[in-house]
Amino acid sequence: MLWKRPWLGSEALPDSVVRNDVVDLASTVAVFVIAVPLAFASPTVAKLWWLVLIPLKTAMGKRGKRLRAAGRR
Repeated sequence: MLWKRPWLGSEALPDSVVRNDVVDLASTVAVFVIAVPLAFASPTVAKLWWLVLIPLKTAMGKRGKRLRAAGRR
């Protein structure tokens, strides 16, 4: 909710940027939640599962930059 408080930042962020940021953070939590039980079954697979974050974070970062640039116009 910090992004909705204009006195905490220079300007309020558009909803699309906020949604992207929430999905970005939630993806990390989801990978962690899946990795924990996976580690009991196969520690090696659980370690490799974390590699899922590389393309996920790359895509979300690019999308976030694009949304922020579009919001400034």
